Amino acid sequence: MRAFSIIAIIASLVLIIGTVGFIHEVSCDRSAASYEMISSYSTDSSGEDSSEYDRYESEAADATRVGAIFSIIVLAFLNTTYFLSLLKIKTKTMKVISIIGLSLGGILMLFSFMPMSSPRNCSFDEVGAFYAIFGIVSLTFSIIGTIHSFRKKV
Repeated sequence: MRAFSIIAIIASLVLIIGTVGFIHEVSCDRSAASYEMISSYSTDSSGEDSSEYDRYESEAADATRVGAIFSIIVLAFLNTTYFLSLLKIKTKTMKVISIIGLSLGGILMLFSFMPMSSPRNCSFDEVGAFYAIFGIVSLTFSIIGTIHSFRKKV
């Protein structure tokens, strides 16, 4: 259980850093697409700049899909860690933390299918802040879980 707790700390940090990176990438791609759309209206209406707009939009959709898959993988590991700590560590504090972590992680896993299934309608820069906040919460829960696993010799 100690190894899972330590790896959960690393996974929480990876979730925070990866989420911020995907938010930045999708935001930049969407801004570039908006710029291309505005510049194509102001310069020429021949339609030849629409390919640049489509390219940036497809890059934003691809980054959104990859970000959603990334968060599902990390959330699955964190939920597994919370479930195992609920079974193995028998303190009241860890039971409460595990139940809260499982609840929030489960909701976010279900929430991850929205940008993955329709990346043009719900992009990762719109929903990514929830994953970053959960990463911070999960980091604190994982640190507490690590302390409890070393104290209880589980």
